[in-house]
Amino acid sequence: ARFSCADINVSGFVHMHQHVQISEEIPLFASHPQLRPFVKQAVSTAVNELMQPVVERSIKIAIATTEQIIRKDFALDGDEQHLRRAAQNMVRNLTAGMVMITCREPLLMSITNHLKSSLTAEISRAYGGNSLDKAMVDSACNQAATENVEVACAFIQKTAVEKVVPEMDKRIGDEVEARQGHRMSNRRFVN
Repeated sequence: ARFSCADINVSGFVHMHQHVQISEEIPLFASHPQLRPFVKQAVSTAVNELMQPVVERSIKIAIATTEQIIRKDFALDGDEQHLRRAAQNMVRNLTAGMVMITCREPLLMSITNHLKSSLTAEISRAYGGNSLDKAMVDSACNQAATENVEVACAFIQKTAVEKVVPEMDKRIGDEVEARQGHRMSNRRFVN
């Protein structure tokens, strides 16, 4: 993998754009460098389009799964830090995996389609109807999308992981408080 969550800053698309790559070997962009900005625009549009549904779905499934497993596995563990740490680690990993499973193909298609649409419109506008070779445009769109789908996935993945931990902490808040109360009373914890 070219990126890990730690490599991506999710405070804005400009941070994702610094990781977007456009190969010098793509003939369309080599001969028409003014078309390069359309790649970043297509990646941003695709991420923006898929971000909310993918993040919400991944978080919902990861929290529900983690909550059930953590409650079962830690039913007799009175240490709230064990519970919290395990819940946070599990929900992070489940969320990251769900995002990668659910968004890669839709992102690839969306980046390709947005890029194809914007390039076709720009080429038609700039060259007055004299379009470039359609196969060349299609190939450039497919290559650029393939090169950049990983950074787009990593951006969505990190956004979801950063959102899920506070949500998980809220969901297990009662469990944590119950363990803290039992520890204060010096009794063995049983849920």
